[in-house]
Formats: sequence, structure tokens, C-alpha cells
Amino acid sequence: MSKRLYQKISFFVLIIFILSVLSGCASFTLTAKDFNKLYNLRQSSLVYDQKGRLLTQISGSERRTYIKIDDLPAYVPQAFVAIEDARFYQHFGIDIFGIFRALIVNLLKKDLAQGASTITQQLVRNVYLTQEKSFTRKIREALLAIQLERVYTKKEILEMYLNVIYFGNGNYGIEEAARNYFGKSATKLTLGEAALLAGIPRRPNFYAPTINFDAANSRKNLVLDKMVEQGYITKAQAQAAKEEVIKLNPQAESQGKNYAAVIDKILAESEEDFGLTREELNTGGYKIYTTVDRDMQLYAEKVFANRQNFPPGVDEVPVQGAAAAVDPQTGGIIFLIGGRNYGRFGGFNRSFMMYRQPGSAIKPIVDYAPAFEKGYLPSDFIVDEPVTFGDYQPKNYDGTYHGRVTLRKALMESLNVPAVKLLNEIGINTGFNYARKFGFELTAKDRNLSLALGGLEKGVSPLQMAAAYSVFANGGSYMTPHIITKIIGKDGREIPRKSTLTENKVISAKTAYLITDVLIDTVKQGTARKANFGGILAAKTGTTEVPFKTPGQKGTKDAWIVGYTPDIAVAIWMGYDQTDQKHYLRGITGGSYPAVILRKIASYFVKLHGQKSFPMPAELVRVSIDARTGLLAGPLTPPGQVVEELFPKGKEPKSLSPEEPLVPETKKDSLSAVYVDGKGVVLSWPAKPGYTYQIYRTAEDGSTLLLGEVTEGSFVDSSVTAGSHYQYYLLPVIKQPDGSLQMEQPTPPVGVDIPAAVVNKVY
Repeated sequence: MSKRLYQKISFFVLIIFILSVLSGCASFTLTAKDFNKLYNLRQSSLVYDQKGRLLTQISGSERRTYIKIDDLPAYVPQAFVAIEDARFYQHFGIDIFGIFRALIVNLLKKDLAQGASTITQQLVRNVYLTQEKSFTRKIREALLAIQLERVYTKKEILEMYLNVIYFGNGNYGIEEAARNYFGKSATKLTLGEAALLAGIPRRPNFYAPTINFDAANSRKNLVLDKMVEQGYITKAQAQAAKEEVIKLNPQAESQGKNYAAVIDKILAESEEDFGLTREELNTGGYKIYTTVDRDMQLYAEKVFANRQNFPPGVDEVPVQGAAAAVDPQTGGIIFLIGGRNYGRFGGFNRSFMMYRQPGSAIKPIVDYAPAFEKGYLPSDFIVDEPVTFGDYQPKNYDGTYHGRVTLRKALMESLNVPAVKLLNEIGINTGFNYARKFGFELTAKDRNLSLALGGLEKGVSPLQMAAAYSVFANGGSYMTPHIITKIIGKDGREIPRKSTLTENKVISAKTAYLITDVLIDTVKQGTARKANFGGILAAKTGTTEVPFKTPGQKGTKDAWIVGYTPDIAVAIWMGYDQTDQKHYLRGITGGSYPAVILRKIASYFVKLHGQKSFPMPAELVRVSIDARTGLLAGPLTPPGQVVEELFPKGKEPKSLSPEEPLVPETKKDSLSAVYVDGKGVVLSWPAKPGYTYQIYRTAEDGSTLLLGEVTEGSFVDSSVTAGSHYQYYLLPVIKQPDGSLQMEQPTPPVGVDIPAAVVNKVY
């Protein structure tokens, strides 16, 4: 084609185009309101963790974060101009020569496949028009592009374009694409990364690197060549960028799957406390600063995603789990787990939406803490025995009873009868009122003795449990649990919080420490032993039984453990969403799988943040006592019976324990214990009318076991182990006229050696 003919055709095409444009001027002009759309784009709200690190974002259909062009390296916008619109700085919104070239190709192909859209036209199309391929849409696009160029500078248009264009994988705008594909801000893009992103908008569902990395890389090289042709970079720079190893963000394909439980809580709290709806957060471009620890959140999600940390389900219905962690000093939420593989926000978030009965995990809150506030101490004795309160008869989990035990042992071993007795002594209303102070939502129906064992009408959530146990870690003060520290709008102003975060003194620092000290022992040698990671951790388990009979192992509905260090309180729940005679936990307690999960989480937290100890209040003192009497340990107290116990200063025992504790009117040699081959150890003593005798056996490791209760003067222990040495003693008990039981002093212990080879028979 001759040059003269080319000019004639160009002029003809231009005249036709102008006539077409003029014919549509009345219908296709932009108003001031339309121009505002360019600066009021739907923007994602960004969520930051406690250290200011970006966690995730909250967005609607378009995930976008606006960024200023001046904050970008110069080669970022240059890459887009080079590949998308080489004459961007010369044209007035439309490229006449480009249009002519595209028109010729389309006429030859009888198709509209060949495009000639400038960056300005692409901006117009994405903001005001559709992706329809028609001459009418092209005319509209061209006219609006011309109008746009008359209002905005090239720099402003290019900035808006970079924030509007689609990059695949749900990413709108250069900043969102950079964060998703490379895990960094667009301000930190390398030349190679910028070129790769610049190549995506032409076919985002093909050139997205997570979809077709090889094609994306090839187009990146084309972009670099175009930048060289247009003088933006040198050949050496292009070659270095081509050789650059592009590393994709490993989370690029799972955007939004992490932090779903966190987003749920943010949405709820932002509306309740800040008056911001979900739609406003989806589109308003807010910056939300939270109390979340990103490292702990990701680790907890990993633990809950591991099948080995859960028992197998039934009929492909998985055993579920949930967790919540709180900073005891502030009430700030450290992490939330809404369920196993909880990957989509807006679902049933078990961490704060689910309410279940807490079982024995409630004991420190409604039984022991109120009792300690009234002057009870861990060293005080209580009788673990069958007991009835009207038509209510509490039973221990394993069906056995231990007689005279300390409150420390009763809580460590999670004995039910002492807990109910204790609540009965301090008063149901006392326990009820303390439960409310600890943040529980109780009803009038909860005013009964079953409250002692966690029998609640509504139940509690993991977040409520974590917040409640934070009181013990925080010297007795309850902090309002929350996840948001502040919200900043697009204009840079902070959104005020409507509600006030409060601190309420619930119990004394003394009581908080006494509970903590007992629960540390619970981890070391009680029901929470499997949570022991070797560091300082206090914890309590809770298990609720199913309301129907089960064959074989006991059936569990809810398994809990709540543990804490000075810097984190964690509540973990495990069970089925819907419990029935097929779907229940078999032989699982809070001290099994949940305790193992707590051990992993606590250990990881200490690894990240270091180990701290609980400061003991100055008003308390540790004293060595005789475990059998509660008096000061004497020089002849057996080593296995010497224990360290806490007392308020001035209230510690003053008297030494007798060399051999005696039962009144009982001779020193009244109890005899003889090993009989084929039987075991035969115990005998002179029984007295009206007395019941509790038989105790102490092993070499100091552990004491209640063997049974009898009224006669003999008993056979057939459960001995070959080669062992045991100490036996009796605890006489007499029932008083008012129905109460009077415990007398235990008999002196009698030792028995068991031969190395023993075959016992049960009689």
C-alpha cells in the first residue's frame, strides 16, 4: 500500500469515527458524579496483626488496595506503558493509528478480536462500561476516553489505571496483585516482577503466574524487550531481569483461606463497637489494626488441620474442634480457630458462636476461687465420698472415692464430689455470681448444685473460657476480650470505638495465685499431664458425658482443656457438632487429645515469646507440711508425706506434726498388715461400733490410693505388685447425729514388703 493511499484511508476512517462520536455526544458524556467513581473505587479493608504486619483483607467481589503512583519504582508504570500503550504520552485518549491497524485486521478476519484500546480506554471500560465486543461500545469507550484526558493528567490516568485493572486470581490493582503473587507491596517490586505483572492484564486468566507460570514468564520477557525498544531500560537491565528468579508467594493460591475465623470476629466487633457494617468494610478501604499474633494464628491453624491431633470420626463425619487464645494482660485475642480447616469466613465459627457445657473446666471458677476468697486453702481437707443432696447424687468420673483429700488434690484430680460439696458450703448464689463476674452468661436455671460441675443451661464458648481463665493469669482482673485495637479510614482519621474496654477486679491476687499454683500441679501430675511441655503452664480439663448409655468405653460429648501462662490463655474444645448415639467421643477426655494440642500450642508460644513465671504475692508463703495432717512436717515425717504448701503469712501452721499420727483411743499396734501368698496383703484391726474405716495405701513414689471403705475390722488388698513396698493406714470416720461425718486422725502407717514373685487371687 502506497503512502498516499494510506493517508487517504486514514483520513477517511478518522472522518467516519468523528461523525460517529459526535452522533453520540448527547448520550455518552461524563458528569461530575461519574468522575467521582474514579476516586471512590471499591477498596478492600486491610487487616494488620499486633506487630503491624499485614494479615489479610476484607473485600467484596473486588479485592483492591489503592496505591499512589509516586510510591512505585519508575519501572513499574513504564512496564505497563511499554506493553499496553506505547504512544500513551502522545495521544489524546485514543490512538488513531492503532485504531486503523486494528480495523484492517478485523475486516480481514471478519471479527472484532484485534484490540486497539489505549490505557485511557481500558480505564474507561473497567470503570464505566462492560467487556462487550461491539462497535457501539467502542464508540462509547473512545468518546469517554477523550473526555477523561481533558480532565486528568497522564500521570493521574496512569495511577487510576494501575489501581483499577484486573490481574487474575481475584486481584484488582497493582498493589493487590503484588501482595498476592509475590507477598510484598508493589513499592518493593523488582524489575522482573513488575514486567511479569504488566503482562497479565491482556489475558489475566491465562497469564496469571499461579495458572500458567511458563506463559507468564515468556510474556514478562516480551515486556522487557518492549521497555528496551522504548528506551525505558537498557539491554543489560532487561537481560538481568530475564535471568531473575521469580519466587511466587506460597499462599498465592489459598488467598483468604487463612484468618477466616479472625475475619468473622472483626466483622462482628466492627459493627457492634465501631458501627461499621460488613459492606462498609468490604468496600471502604479501612485499615484495621488487631491484637492477633500472626505466627500463633498460622501455627494454631496448622495444628488443627493435622488429622493426627484428632480421633477418627464416624461415617465420614469428622470430630470437630475449636480454640481461642487471649492476652491476659489486655484481653486482646491472640488467635481464633473456628473449626478444623475453617477456610471461609461467614460460617459457624465455633470459637465464639458455639456454646457448650464446660464440665469440670468450670470448677476453678465457681467452686475453688470463691472458696479461696472466703478463706479456704489448698491444704484444707475435704471428704471425697458418696453423698446425696436431695435428689442430686454427684459421682466421680471413674466411680471411685478417695476419702479424706486436700482441696489441692481434689482439683488436681478433678474429683466431682468435693467440688459439689464445696459449692454447697460456700453457697450456690456465691458460685453463680462469681461465674457472671468471670464473663459467663448464666440464667436463673443455672442456680443449682450442678453448676459446680459445669451443668449450664446455655453453656460457654471457647472465647469466654479463655477470657475467664485470663483472670487467674492477670492477678484476678477480668479484661474485656476484643480483637480490634483501632480502625483508620481512607482519610486517615481514626474511627471512634462506641463501647469501652473495661478492667474488672474479680478476685484477689492471692486467690488467683493459689488457683494457678494448683493448676500448675494439675499439669505436672493431675488430669492435664499430657499438656506438660516442660515449661510453666497452668491448666484444667473438662469432660461432659453423653446423656445415653454407651457400650464399652465411656461416651463423651464435650472435651475441654483451658491452660495459661502469664502471657496467653488458651481454651480448646473437641467434639461433634451434632452428638447422637452414633457420633460421640469414645473414651476421650479433656486430658487426652485436647491436652496434646495445648502442649503443642503452649510450647510454640514460649518458643516465640520466651518463658515467664507467675509472680507470687508477698502475702503468701510456702511451708513444708505433713500431707497426712496438714501440720508442719516434723523430723520423722516420712519423706513421701512432706509437701510444699501455700499459706497467707501469719496463717501458716504453727505445730509440728506428731511423729506418728494417732487415732484417739487407738493403740499404736492396732493395725496389722501381713502379706499372704495367693491372697495379697491382709489387714486387720479392732473395729469399733459406729465407725467406718477408709483403707489407704501409699506407694514408694509417695502416691496414696483409697482402697475401700468397710465397717468390719479386716480387708484384703489383692492388687499388689511384685517387688513393691507399701505403707497402709486407716482413717476412722463416724457419722454425727446431724448427718455430717467426723474424720478422726489416721492410724500410724504399717509397712509391708511384697516378694519379687507374686501371683494374686481375687477373693
